[in-house]
Amino acid sequence: MTLVWAACSSTITHACTVFSLQAENSTYVGRNLDWYWSHGIIIVNPRNVAKSSFISNQGSSISWVSKYGSVTFNQFGQDMPYGGMNEKGLVVLQLALMESEYPQSDERKEINMLQWIQYQLDNSVTVADVVASKEHLRVIDEPGKPKIHYFAVDAGGATAVLEYIDGKLKAYYGKDIPVPCLANSPYTRSIEFVEASKGSVLETSRDSLSRFAIVSGELENFEQLQEADPVSYAFNTLAKVSQDQQTVWQMVYDTLGGRIHYKTLQNETTKVVDFNTLEFDKIKYPLYRDIHSGSLHFAQLTEERHRDYLEAFLSTRSVARMMGDISMYIDAQVNFLKSYDYLN
Repeated sequence: MTLVWAACSSTITHACTVFSLQAENSTYVGRNLDWYWSHGIIIVNPRNVAKSSFISNQGSSISWVSKYGSVTFNQFGQDMPYGGMNEKGLVVLQLALMESEYPQSDERKEINMLQWIQYQLDNSVTVADVVASKEHLRVIDEPGKPKIHYFAVDAGGATAVLEYIDGKLKAYYGKDIPVPCLANSPYTRSIEFVEASKGSVLETSRDSLSRFAIVSGELENFEQLQEADPVSYAFNTLAKVSQDQQTVWQMVYDTLGGRIHYKTLQNETTKVVDFNTLEFDKIKYPLYRDIHSGSLHFAQLTEERHRDYLEAFLSTRSVARMMGDISMYIDAQVNFLKSYDYLN
């Protein structure tokens, strides 16, 4: 099920950056997606959907019913998000980490690395809930060996970094996360770099450690400001670590306000997904809109529309050149989603 993502991760280097910003009225989470492709859909995921994990070994899959509605940003289709926020204000995001080493098979249930994000948004309220799931759930190590780590922030302002080091999931949170930021290096190495480079002038924002240090400085500066607008400040911070034409998506999540501010390389007008207008008690099926659309309208994500999106994206010249014929992936994903039971 994760064949396409595996191909991407093994051949392309990300330069993504995320951080959390603590303001008086909320916690804000900024995110740059630096990537070759800008295609994407925003999906409104309903509550009360019976699901199971997208893995080849169905005997080890986990089943659950989504407790919370969420909004996610997806490129490889439904339930395969790069990140998002649920109605409780929990934000979960992923970034590349080439040093990742995934755990060996054990008695825990299995899930692929992108659906893990959806699982957390479906089931978790706090960072503590996310961390606790490692006791019963394991991200699988599949052929192609995708390598990522995670950044999670809850409405209470708690922030966590979760990464696979030496085959074990290491979670940094509370006192273990002095700088609420993440790029594409192991967290402890990033902190060491910040300490070593204090007082130095960073000449680049291209490499992971420099981006981490730049954002660290911006977070310190924000603490000294009394009247800075946190959304504008977050976007300005993202601009300082932007990778020009490779920064294809930018988001700022307002965890308590229930709003996601976002813009894309193709449409630089800032748009908002407002949870206060989403009536999750009335949403029965997934809704979606194109990430570049100027319209704020969400339509039902039918099987036909989902297939049309996947075919349009995955058949583009650069994707097809890298991955070859992906029709089997589309069929497998669309057919698997038919097993979901919408209980509303």
